[in-house]
Amino acid sequence: MPTDPLSRNVRLFPWYRASTDAFTWLPIFFLYFIERVALHEVLLLEAAYYATIVVLEVPSGYFSDRFGRRRTLLLSSLSFCVAYLVFIASHDLAGLLAAQILLGTGMTLRSGTDTAMHYDSLAALGRVEEFAHREALAERAGLASLGCFSLVGGLCGLVDLRLAYLISLLATLVAVVLVLRFVEPRDYGQWDAAESSFGRQLRQCAGYLRLAPVLWFVGFFVTLDVLMHVPYEFYQPYLKLLEQGPLPIDFSAATASGAMMAVTMGLAAFLAGHSVWIRDRLGLAVLLIGALVLQATIVVVLASWLGLATALLVALRNAPDAITHGPFNAALGSHLKSAHRATFLSVLNLTGRVALTVLLSGLAWWLAPDATADWATLSAVLTFCAVLGCAAVALLALSVRALATHHTP
Repeated sequence: MPTDPLSRNVRLFPWYRASTDAFTWLPIFFLYFIERVALHEVLLLEAAYYATIVVLEVPSGYFSDRFGRRRTLLLSSLSFCVAYLVFIASHDLAGLLAAQILLGTGMTLRSGTDTAMHYDSLAALGRVEEFAHREALAERAGLASLGCFSLVGGLCGLVDLRLAYLISLLATLVAVVLVLRFVEPRDYGQWDAAESSFGRQLRQCAGYLRLAPVLWFVGFFVTLDVLMHVPYEFYQPYLKLLEQGPLPIDFSAATASGAMMAVTMGLAAFLAGHSVWIRDRLGLAVLLIGALVLQATIVVVLASWLGLATALLVALRNAPDAITHGPFNAALGSHLKSAHRATFLSVLNLTGRVALTVLLSGLAWWLAPDATADWATLSAVLTFCAVLGCAAVALLALSVRALATHHTP
C-alpha cells in the first residue's frame, strides 16, 4: 500500500492547525461587538454561536464518519472564510448574528474531524502509538499560531478592529490550500466508514457511556471546557474596567488583550509540547485532576479581585487544556472504533457546548437589558460560575478511580 500520501497528511497536519487556529479576532471580539450592539445582545450573539454548535455538532461528526474527513475539513475552512467576510461587512445585530452562525458552522465541521483525520492517518500507516506525541505537537503549533495572531489582533485595536478579521481570512485561505493537499484515510482501507443510519450511529456512540472511563472522560471534558470558556467570555470587559481605573500606566484594553492572549498561548504551546512527558511522570489521573483544580482556581480568583495581578493570572487560562489535550485524546481514542470516532467526539463537544449555551443564555436572561459591564455585575456572574465549577471538580475528583477500570476496546 502506498504510504506517501498519508505521510503527507501527518506532515502537513501541524501546519493546518497553525493556519486554521489563526484567530486574530479572539482578543478583540467582545470589544468589536460592544461597539455595535448592547451588552445583553453581545451575550445573545455568543449564545447564538454556541446554539449553532448545539444544532450542527453531531450531524457534522456523522457527516465526517460517513462521507470523509477531507471533505468535512474543506467545508469547515470555507465556512470560516465566509464568516470573516460577513464580520468585516457587518455593523448591526443581524449581520453579526449571521457571521456568528457561519463561524459556529466552521467550528463544528472541524470539531473532532481534525483529530480523527490525524488519528486515522497514523493508524493507516501503522503508527498509532505516535498519536499522543504528535497530537500534542499539533496542539502546540495551533496554540503558538493563536498566540502570535492574538498579539497582532490586539495591535489591530490601535488602527481598526476589522483588520483582525481580515488577517484571519487570509490565514484561513492557507488552510484551504492545505486541506486540498490532504488525502482521505478511508481510500486506503484502514478504517471503516459509518454505514449505519444517523440514529443508529448515535445509539452506537451512546453505548460507549457504559464504559466507566469513557463516562468519566465526558464529565472531565465538559467541566474543563466550561471553566476554560468563562474567563474567555469575560476577561475583555474585565480589562476594560482596568483601562478605566486608576492605573499608573497608559492602558489599552484591546492591546493588553492581544498581548495577554499571546502570553497565554505561548505558555500553553510550551506545556502542550511537554504534556506526554508530564503525563508519564505524574500519571493520567493526577494530570487531569490537577488541570481541573487549576482551571477552577483561575475563575475563583477572577471573580474575587479586580486588579492587574489578577488579570495576569488569566494567562494560565489555556494551560490546563493544553497540558491534557494529547494525553486525553489518546486515552479516549483507545476506547473508540474508527467508524464512530468523529461522531463521538462531536457528541462530546456538543455536550460541552450545550452546557455553555445554557449558562450564557441563563446569564443573558438574568441580566437586565440596561445592565453594564461594571465590576459588581462581572463579579456576581463570575462567582456563580465559580461555585458551579468547583462543585463539578469535587465530584470528578471523588470518582477518579473510574479511570482504573479496564475494558477491552
